[in-house]
Amino acid sequence: QFTNRLFAVGTGDNRNTLYASDILDAEIWKSTNSIIVGGDDGQDIVAIQPFFNYEMIVFKPSKIYIVTVDPTATTAAGWTVRLVNDRIGCVAGGSVAYAGKDVFFLANDGIRSLARSLADDYFVVGVPVSEAIKDLIARINRNFLGKCVGQFHNNRYYLSVPLDSAVVNSHTIVYNLLFSAFEGYWGIGASAMYETNFSAGYNTTGP
Repeated sequence: QFTNRLFAVGTGDNRNTLYASDILDAEIWKSTNSIIVGGDDGQDIVAIQPFFNYEMIVFKPSKIYIVTVDPTATTAAGWTVRLVNDRIGCVAGGSVAYAGKDVFFLANDGIRSLARSLADDYFVVGVPVSEAIKDLIARINRNFLGKCVGQFHNNRYYLSVPLDSAVVNSHTIVYNLLFSAFEGYWGIGASAMYETNFSAGYNTTGP
């Protein structure tokens, strides 16, 4: 949900198309409220993430786009699409998490942040946030990257991944944004993670 609309990504041949509902009406999806993002780049959209200033971040496997969703535009023709990096992308849609004033995601070479990726250019790509634990990142089972999921909570980015021969997520990596450092990893694998406002009521056999 963003700018009083619902957004979705197409399937099949339309996997590079971003769709939006009418403003304040989730049941009306007009063709004029859709836009092809990088249609000639040969890559499908992996994830979308609302950002600042009416900007929607669109991730592909090796590219990042910003779509400015102008709420005053009557159709998607009034939106703008900007390629911000054509060498870095996201390999696991579930890993994308809005974290403070940044967005974290799993790229082909490790955990990256949007802020750092925007600072890079087409010729110089900085090191991933996870450079300090690249030996652990190398253990992620690349055949099951799509299983990886991330979430932000309490100034930390949590990324659950399948390590070594695991075919489902087996461990969760914890990164502390306040200290810009990894705190370690848990021997707990999550297929999904959601932040709640629940403060009590859980026990070892609870959900």
